[in-house]
Amino acid sequence: MYINKLISVIILVYNNTQYLSECLTSVCNQSYDNIELIIGDDNSSNFSVQHIFEMISKCAGINIKSITAYTNDTNLGIVKNYNKALSYAKGEYIFYLAADDMFYETTVLEDVYNTFMSSKYLILTGYRMCFDNLGNQFLRPRKEETDIMKYASIAQKHSRKKKKNIIAGANTPFHNSLISEFQNIMNYSHLEDWPRYISLLEKKIDIGFINRVLIYYRLGGLTSKNNNSQLHNDYDLLFSACISSKIIKKMQYSSSLIGITSLSDNAQMISSLEYILNRKFDEIIVYKNKCLPINLHVSFYIIVFSSSMYYSIARQLEKQNLVEGENFSFMNSEKICYLKNILERHE
Repeated sequence: MYINKLISVIILVYNNTQYLSECLTSVCNQSYDNIELIIGDDNSSNFSVQHIFEMISKCAGINIKSITAYTNDTNLGIVKNYNKALSYAKGEYIFYLAADDMFYETTVLEDVYNTFMSSKYLILTGYRMCFDNLGNQFLRPRKEETDIMKYASIAQKHSRKKKKNIIAGANTPFHNSLISEFQNIMNYSHLEDWPRYISLLEKKIDIGFINRVLIYYRLGGLTSKNNNSQLHNDYDLLFSACISSKIIKKMQYSSSLIGITSLSDNAQMISSLEYILNRKFDEIIVYKNKCLPINLHVSFYIIVFSSSMYYSIARQLEKQNLVEGENFSFMNSEKICYLKNILERHE
């Protein structure tokens, strides 16, 4: 008799237990028949291991083979809590969910497993249906981003990934042989996905794309809040690691900075960028729309803080004969540079 390999579903919790019942039910209702469930709470104010087991007992079937639940004595941050949860995982494959996310359909894990079995990939990502508390929904990633994941080479994916986080952590199952790679980002506090996937692509480990929606992704979580100082520190660390010294040197000699943003408050992102470059700009101009200034000064650097504006601005730059280069830049005779700032809001 053929037995499907064990899949470990990890659910991370931090002060969002009000959504946990929906999340657990979506796991228990999976058609896949060999699931290990790991719930890791990062010192929430209202988390009870006993209550978790009571909730699971109401929905779990024979497909749930084992359950591990714990709560940390102190808040560790997402990265350390995730690594702790991974230390309990015995499954061949791991699928991570936040407590406020849900599987999109009952056949998600079955489809993911079959895709792993029929492909060479050790890690997959797919679509997520984003939604808010008002009932608004939209699909991510965008078409431009999924085309990269479907058709680009590993080097091209790596280049794009350094410019923009197009892969969500809670939507990307992987083989257990990659767990050690997931434990090499302990310098980060909350950013558990972006630096890890950059590292995998640098090591020529390709990331496949499954052409289906995997999860419902609730907006407004911990890593989508722009006032999170620890998250901004993580972005600063990643930015410093990814951006080349050549680009930093050029920006240090540039006198002015243009910021294009859809956010009401971009002061934190501007100050973070200046901190990384170890300098103050003589002039900072902020545009809160998708239109570029008509006359671009050759010493300006253009920083886009909104991923929703990325492709619109990129197309305008291309019309001005600017060609996208490596290391975050659009260049024309090395005079004008377009920088895709990684301190953007997650969408």
